[in-house]
Amino acid sequence: MAKDYIIQKAVEFSKVKKKLATEIDLATYEQQAKYDGCCAILKFDYNGQYLGCWSRTGERYVSMDSIGQSMSVYKRENCPSGLRAFDKLGPFAGVAVIGEAWWTGKGEFNNISGAFRRGVVNDRLLFAINDVIDLNGFHDGRDNRPYSERTENYRSIKDGRFFFADRWAPGSSDPQERCNQLVQTGGYDGLVLRDLNGTWTVGSGNTGEIIKIKQKLSFDLKVLEVNCVKGEKTGRDVYKLVVDFRGMALGVGSGVPHKLADVPVVGQIVEVEAMDYSSDGLLREPRFKGIRYDKIVADTGE
Repeated sequence: MAKDYIIQKAVEFSKVKKKLATEIDLATYEQQAKYDGCCAILKFDYNGQYLGCWSRTGERYVSMDSIGQSMSVYKRENCPSGLRAFDKLGPFAGVAVIGEAWWTGKGEFNNISGAFRRGVVNDRLLFAINDVIDLNGFHDGRDNRPYSERTENYRSIKDGRFFFADRWAPGSSDPQERCNQLVQTGGYDGLVLRDLNGTWTVGSGNTGEIIKIKQKLSFDLKVLEVNCVKGEKTGRDVYKLVVDFRGMALGVGSGVPHKLADVPVVGQIVEVEAMDYSSDGLLREPRFKGIRYDKIVADTGE
């Protein structure tokens, strides 16, 4: 059973409530790098003492504790010029700092995930900060301050292993183009668009404060198998495809129709989208988009 998030989720634009989506102008959203790592929440009490690191679903992990300790002693004299004067407790007193446990390199996600979840401190991990929530507000599930106000005193912080996420001004580039550039560079899995006036509320994120943009790879591939299993929750038939990608069998479950009449059959060509290539040479998060009735020859995958 999936656990609830203790953060505000970033969602694709299609997941925003329809009534709200009509009022959103994404050209006014700040563009921010989406790091290909693990979401981490580092908490600090009102005396500036580090309390620990948690995952987005509330598990406590110790791998980031050395970073947390460094942040807890990051005092006013260390802060970059231009920040307002913090008192002797430093900037990380009484806050929950949300970011990404990460290190540089293409195709490193599985290694990062293992290091983050392992029960030991890992000094290779870095922390890319993307939001700072009042500690009481975090526990209550809401911070009514706009994003620009919540983060204004942290945006210049860059201190070795912790730093504020790379970002670009609203409308500075086409979001999909920048997303694709970041993914191709390596170390990123897309782009995040943030409403500078957006408040923070724990949960689904369908009110549109944080929009994620993913790289889109699209291939037309031949169906090798159609498998059916019973859904654990619903008990209904769930169909999964196996398609040929570069001579390898690729499983595709996401997006496959629930009605058998709409499910492709072996030999048909189907469109499959993915956000990136996986470390084993297949596709990461492949999703069925539809049957290509107009094609009789599949893509090579190149």
